[in-house]
Amino acid sequence: MEFLKEIASQLGAKTEQIVLAEAEQRRRQGGEEFYISLNLRVPSLEDYRYELFCLVQTEPATFFPLAIPQEDDEYRPSSDLQNQSEFEDYVRWKLSSNETKNIIRALIAQAKHVDLAPA
Repeated sequence: MEFLKEIASQLGAKTEQIVLAEAEQRRRQGGEEFYISLNLRVPSLEDYRYELFCLVQTEPATFFPLAIPQEDDEYRPSSDLQNQSEFEDYVRWKLSSNETKNIIRALIAQAKHVDLAPA
């Protein structure tokens, strides 16, 4: 989780604090599973939030394995992240993907448009 928090703290600097990132760990209501997510947040767009990814922690006593979301099958079909190295590789892959870059660019453009709009 520390790695994810460190990565999240770097995004604000790269986007001039327009798009921020927050690492979150939460427990499913009434369940054993925990969710680990990285959320994008844009304060100037009424604190808009976008969940970039959410991994499922199925073993509460240990951090791993983490289940990869189905929409990320192109990264590693039908396999969980088994250790810290695999987790870090996945996060780097997700953040460097064209999809993520496009989302961040779009959020920056929208935020700049809102900042330029007359009051």
